Amino acid sequence: MRGDVCQHDGTLEVEDYARNIAATYDSNGIQEPFSIIDLDVVKRNLDLWNTALPSIKPFYAVKCNPDLNILKTLSAYGACFDCASLPEMEKILSNGLATGEEIILAHPVKSRNCIEYAIRNGIRTMTLDSVEELRKIASITTEARLILRIRVTGFESLVDLNKKFGADETTSKLILHEAVRLGAKIHGISFHIGSGVENCRPLALSLANARKLFDYGRMLGHPISILDIGGGFMATTTQIFMKIGNFIENTLSSCFGDISLTVIAEPGRFLVTDAQYVVACVSQVILKSVNGEL
Repeated sequence: MRGDVCQHDGTLEVEDYARNIAATYDSNGIQEPFSIIDLDVVKRNLDLWNTALPSIKPFYAVKCNPDLNILKTLSAYGACFDCASLPEMEKILSNGLATGEEIILAHPVKSRNCIEYAIRNGIRTMTLDSVEELRKIASITTEARLILRIRVTGFESLVDLNKKFGADETTSKLILHEAVRLGAKIHGISFHIGSGVENCRPLALSLANARKLFDYGRMLGHPISILDIGGGFMATTTQIFMKIGNFIENTLSSCFGDISLTVIAEPGRFLVTDAQYVVACVSQVILKSVNGEL
């Protein structure tokens, strides 16, 4: 299968552009699917993010869609990158899309090879959620800017990542103490409420829990100044997302307004879901009667 990716050039409506490509395929005897990427949509979604959430720096989740055209567009318009693997880091760095300072290695469990590659290439910000991962990283370097991922519970989501990732309160405090013993520094707290949460209450609860660990970690001497509110943001209407952004900004101000803070997030589908179209060949149409209706 060819699986061609065609970049929409903006001169035609996407549907007309797709018809032109399909006609070219037909004339050349090609009966394979293709996809179309509309980079104007990517730019528009990034603009919406920056308008609704001006204090939160987006680190695009590369795993969501690693198409190089998308990555280049996001880089050109100021986004940073959330990488979860060594190949993702390599792709961003080899194409000159970001410096190490503009990348977070956000998977809580990493191989030694992955950690060593990150450090060699100036990627010092990385996530963990266990004492074991802390000790692994500390055995390689104590200069990493460690982000402690906490577990958030008590609500429904379409994809609940907290069943796999995130330290509970007891483990979080243990990690903070063990980091002091090892000479490592926790620079931030992160959480991910999951994908498809339909109200803002889980986010408010998560921010309150994060603030408690901010204060606890700072009491132990950790230079905690980064808050990562994760991903799971759904592509929605401009009006709805502006309301969500207003809620998040106000809640951040309420929970963290008294301290200096860098806030980041890891949006993926929000930026790219509605920017890509898949066009497939219909081999045959068969009309069938179901309950007397076609």
